[in-house]
Amino acid sequence: MTQYQKEDARNATEAASVVGAAVLQEAESWTRAQCELVSGFGKIWTRLLHWQREAIDASARSFTEISEARDLGNILQIQQQWFEGAVRRTTSNWSELAKDAATLTWRVTRVEPKADSQSPTPTRAQETKNEAPVQREAAK
Repeated sequence: MTQYQKEDARNATEAASVVGAAVLQEAESWTRAQCELVSGFGKIWTRLLHWQREAIDASARSFTEISEARDLGNILQIQQQWFEGAVRRTTSNWSELAKDAATLTWRVTRVEPKADSQSPTPTRAQETKNEAPVQREAAK
């Protein structure tokens, strides 16, 4: 094997190592984002179930009060209070759900800076600067 062939093999091995490390780093970032997304969905579903339980409890209390009421005016007042509470809860819950979804989206899609570089993507000047030594070596 000539010196150039050995150097080419070494350069190819180094390039493969760099590419492999980059692929693993991106896979780790993707996996971390997926875990955070699933965890966030779990928290949102837990809150939704809690809100549903509150609505069921409010309805059960209203039905109990209606069944015990003897006056039509009281029944209508209980129904109005129940409806008011349901609308208030629904509005509040949807507002909280939208806020939670937006927060989760921002948390999952945030771009983390790379540990080995100053900026996530190199500028064209940086790429040219990095390519120059390689081109000089190839010209030898």
